[in-house]
Amino acid sequence: MRIRIGLRGRERIPRITDAMLSQRLKELELAGVVERVVTVARPVEVRYTLTAIGSRLGPVLDAVKAWSADWAAHQAGKPG
Repeated sequence: MRIRIGLRGRERIPRITDAMLSQRLKELELAGVVERVVTVARPVEVRYTLTAIGSRLGPVLDAVKAWSADWAAHQAGKPG
């Protein structure tokens, strides 16, 4: 699983600053959840890939995503 945050991806994380995003990714890297890969091509590109232990978070994140969709529908007054 790849974590991809480009121009469109940044829109998915409202109100996050570059510094905050960078700090969170560093924390995840230090925790062994993601691996940082820097390309040597021009322009330089930094990619983050989930490690083996990080990829085990997939089902958890899917469950949180499903719960948040249900919660948002409930908050909007729609049946969940």
